[in-house]
Amino acid sequence: MSIETNAQLLEQAAEVLRGVDDAAYSRPVEFLGGQRIGGHARHVANFYEQLIAGLADGRINYDARRRDPVIESNRAAAVRRLLTLASVIRDDRRLRGNRIVWVAGESVGYAESSVARELQAALSHTVHHFALIAVLARCQGIPVPADFGVSKSTLDFRASHRREVA
Repeated sequence: MSIETNAQLLEQAAEVLRGVDDAAYSRPVEFLGGQRIGGHARHVANFYEQLIAGLADGRINYDARRRDPVIESNRAAAVRRLLTLASVIRDDRRLRGNRIVWVAGESVGYAESSVARELQAALSHTVHHFALIAVLARCQGIPVPADFGVSKSTLDFRASHRREVA
């Protein structure tokens, strides 16, 4: 189920971030444009927060993210926020079913969507940013699990391919 998969992904990120030291969390990786692990963790948290906040009136605006600098610079705060969001995702009844919502993003106005579709989009979006976190961590010599930032379909394909080769 998409709800559980989203929650598990956030929990996996919290576990990965526990293995990152505070300096590396906020250190810019210059040859990657100065990106920081914390920036991607913050972006993901803020994205889910907008999804959840928009459920109240059925209008989700991802462009209105809070861009919380604490989450970007404080690894422990980011871990707490990700775990809280995982819990909220599991418990918020408004995320169940396939209710119609209106979604704004990229400054193009509102488009019709559904809660289920937005959960799928959040999942894909999160995997993408976690792949970037994995690259930033590895560039700093920090090990991350091989499956972190890799979509389920890619993991399934790799497993299938290994079985065929064996």
